[in-house]
Amino acid sequence: MSAGLIKHLKRKTEEDSNTKILMSQWEFDEKLVGKSLENVGSYYPHFSSHNKSHSQQILVNIERLLGSNIEKLTATDTWLILEAAYWHDIGMLFNADEVQDVIENEHFKDYVEELANNNVQDLHEFAKVWHNDGWEAALIHYDNPYKGVEKYRQMVAEWYRKGHAKNSNDVVLKPFEKLNISSPRTELLPKRIYRYLGQICWAHGLGFEDYVMKTLPFRQTGMGTENCHPRFVACLLRLGDLFDIDDNRFCPVMARQVGNMPSLSKTHDHKHQAIREFQLDNETVSITAICSTEMAYIECRNWFDWIKEEIQNQMSQWKNIVPSREFGLLPTINKLNVEMDDSKILLNDKPMKFSLDERSAIELLQGKNLYDDEINIYRELFQNAIDATYIRVWTEFGDSSPKPKLNKQSNPYSEEFLNVIRDYPISVSFTKIKDENDSDYSIWKFSISDMGTGISIKDLEYMQKIAGSSKNLERKKIINDMPLPIRPSGTFGIGLHSAFLLLEGNESPYNKVYIETRSIFDSNSYNIEMTSPISNNQGYCFIEKIDSNTSRSFGTTLSIYLRLKRRGMRYNSRLFDPNDEEKLVDEVQNTYDPIEQPIFDYLQIITKIGDLKNKIIKNIPVSVSLNKDFNNYDSISRHKDELIWDSKYNLFFGVSNCEKVNFLKGPSYRLNNLFKGQRVEPLTNFFIMPIFIDFYGFDAKDALQLDRNKWRKEFQEKMNRDDYFEDLIEHLLKNHLQAIRNQLKNDKFLSSILSIFSIEDPSIDKDLWTELSLFNDSEIKFSSDLKDKHSFKKLLKLSKLDIIKVNSKNNLNYVDFNTSSHKKTIMTTEFKKDSIWTNKFLEKWYLDSGYMVSDESNKDMITYSFKKSSRLENNLLMLLCQKFLNDDNSRISLSKSSLKRANLDKFTYLCCFSRAHKNIFGKDNTNVSKECLLLPFTKLFKNDNKYLNTYNLETLVDLVFEELKQENPTLKKEQVEESYKEIIILIDEKMKDDVLWKKARKHEDGFEPHNISELQKKYNFK
Repeated sequence: MSAGLIKHLKRKTEEDSNTKILMSQWEFDEKLVGKSLENVGSYYPHFSSHNKSHSQQILVNIERLLGSNIEKLTATDTWLILEAAYWHDIGMLFNADEVQDVIENEHFKDYVEELANNNVQDLHEFAKVWHNDGWEAALIHYDNPYKGVEKYRQMVAEWYRKGHAKNSNDVVLKPFEKLNISSPRTELLPKRIYRYLGQICWAHGLGFEDYVMKTLPFRQTGMGTENCHPRFVACLLRLGDLFDIDDNRFCPVMARQVGNMPSLSKTHDHKHQAIREFQLDNETVSITAICSTEMAYIECRNWFDWIKEEIQNQMSQWKNIVPSREFGLLPTINKLNVEMDDSKILLNDKPMKFSLDERSAIELLQGKNLYDDEINIYRELFQNAIDATYIRVWTEFGDSSPKPKLNKQSNPYSEEFLNVIRDYPISVSFTKIKDENDSDYSIWKFSISDMGTGISIKDLEYMQKIAGSSKNLERKKIINDMPLPIRPSGTFGIGLHSAFLLLEGNESPYNKVYIETRSIFDSNSYNIEMTSPISNNQGYCFIEKIDSNTSRSFGTTLSIYLRLKRRGMRYNSRLFDPNDEEKLVDEVQNTYDPIEQPIFDYLQIITKIGDLKNKIIKNIPVSVSLNKDFNNYDSISRHKDELIWDSKYNLFFGVSNCEKVNFLKGPSYRLNNLFKGQRVEPLTNFFIMPIFIDFYGFDAKDALQLDRNKWRKEFQEKMNRDDYFEDLIEHLLKNHLQAIRNQLKNDKFLSSILSIFSIEDPSIDKDLWTELSLFNDSEIKFSSDLKDKHSFKKLLKLSKLDIIKVNSKNNLNYVDFNTSSHKKTIMTTEFKKDSIWTNKFLEKWYLDSGYMVSDESNKDMITYSFKKSSRLENNLLMLLCQKFLNDDNSRISLSKSSLKRANLDKFTYLCCFSRAHKNIFGKDNTNVSKECLLLPFTKLFKNDNKYLNTYNLETLVDLVFEELKQENPTLKKEQVEESYKEIIILIDEKMKDDVLWKKARKHEDGFEPHNISELQKKYNFK
């Protein structure tokens, strides 16, 4: 207990009646605030103690620092010390009204987003779900409600802890209004003194130079005839707080209240437990810590560094802090030692830590292998200009701006957006500067100008580091408020660095990036010269502020200088794309004699212009002019008229004219896609219809590789896992059918697509697709009796059909095929048993009493004979079993719908997803129905033979019964067993004439399956 300071205050107030109120106020506050601080633990059980004991230890530490100098303190300073020790952490408390409203606080939302983007935080996963899906989803994200509530408590606690120093100031000024603390505030003690106390509390969480020395006064009038010294008191509080480092800071009882102690809290606990020696007085400081973990070592080292820094800072300004020289100096640091226990090894007195060498990392980011094409670098510069333009337009015309013209439903081609954006064009130019003397090279200037936000000094602070702009919270707040389709996609922050690749080999002054800018946020204009971090100038930027009287529009002009070969070279026209510029270049170089003036640099610029027009500018919704003789107005208008916007998936799409398609096509169309108007490699290989998609609903950081020319592999895998494209096409067909129909111009083809997705529309006959040919007639030879029977529908009506597949059109059987001598025969190179339409044909054929026999003895020519039984029967089960026999799977499952179509409704009660199902297919396999019947046959392979057996039938019955009885407690195991035996008999009977099935079943008796114990023994697996 801090008896010395309290005794001193009592004595001083007894000596001077003008200060008596200080003792009375302290006696109230010691009890009231001390009691209030005991509530901190209920909000922060995972923290070190911040209750009354912490306040008392701070006062003890201050008494040790002052020693006999306590006697020199004025009553007002003594009172400020005592009160500050108790009040300084009161801001960690919060009232119920505040915490209920905090989830709508914009700064709290920024804080949640920050946690969501920081994957080393314990709260990262919780905050990510909160940020993406809302607080309700976050709270139920875990398998136990306590875990969600605990994460929420920790997140709110950390939010208030971050701002607790300022909150403490607010509570000091209005204790009852903020927290119902009945600390009296009367005219007997001036409000001015409380303001000093609040500032002192605030100071323990702020910087020394920028707050303690600049904001807190050195000397002020205290009570009676005394002075007080707020800066001195604040410095003592800071040191007393830092020195509360002993090994009893964590309460073990409170720690037991935490279900999952955060890793940082564990580290701080280990830090305090590491203290072995601690000596503090007014002459010396000595502390030794022996740490059991590397992270505790790092925290101890950081803490000791703060102590050293704080003492050094205060000593350097001591004459401007201490009330008089009579107080002497601060104690000298004798030792601040941090060690690891005997079993741990340090490298250069630090735990080993992997890191990136800054220069090497930048070399990688600026490396040529990041961008496989120069056009990608220009695209980055265009993207920066587009992003700045979008942000300005939303700032000035968004739904919360003074002149709202846009809304949350606006997209890049919506009428209201185009009406606004046309006044903010981007202009691009190439200008020849000079030919180098006695050189084959010339210098050209490339400039891109936008009318966007411009660049402020604050923006430049963030731009200093690669990807630093992502930490600009003010700009992020604007972006997060924007409609998703017009949010900037340039989130990597490396586009500007890529520009230095275009300057390779240039000498000063042509080896810099030049920027002229004026910001809408601070209205200031700047000229900026940027150098590469791996150049001799080491990445330094030179900024010149332009006189405010100089007229300059808002926005940015970026310029770089290109060093181009001007003579001694020629293009290989065979490598050209057939665009207008490259046709012109080919014509010029074939008809021009460079003897008087070389022009290869001009030809290079013309090809660059062609690339910019066709690969970048063509699909940008912002107006762009290029060397004043080209603009993209027509492209914008064409996009607006031809593309269809879907607000659910945030994309534009269009389909190609398929008027001439007369046969059933599978997924044979390559997806043509853009990402926010910029070309990207196809996201998926094959599509069921010819579609163009411009994606606006993805985050570039999640979806694209660093060069923004390719999709991230894990993003593509996620899209496939989530069946994104199946869901997308189904959605587009259901919600934009008429628009698709108008563009496709082929109802039969559209009907085939609808049938794949089981979509019916009254305006289109659901069976219209059956009138299309089953094959591409140009790849097929038909016997003469099938001359008018090429369609799916007509082939299905036949009683017999032979399809002969040959390996190539050069096969003699194909070449010599006589259409007259064959009956009901098709010869092709294209027949695929697993294609969509072959499967549909097979299914309908088998449902209509049909079956198929194949002769695969000659791989160069395989005959598939389609036949029909004399009696009417459903052979779908036969087809399913034949497919199973020929695939690579060891087990087969049938969904409820398949069972019903095969007339096996009586067995649907066996459909479930038991442990047997999970062991075979995996728990998260989306390709398997969660309610399916697992057939009792196992197909295994040995010595090129197939073995179909039922040797694990007992296990299958046990596991399925175990699952089914949870829903049907009256179910008997014997019933399940009998049903499976019936299925075996039924299938064997159905397949009795299938030679391959019979052969595989015959192998059952001689089969000995592998045993896992053999592998464990052989490889010593545990």
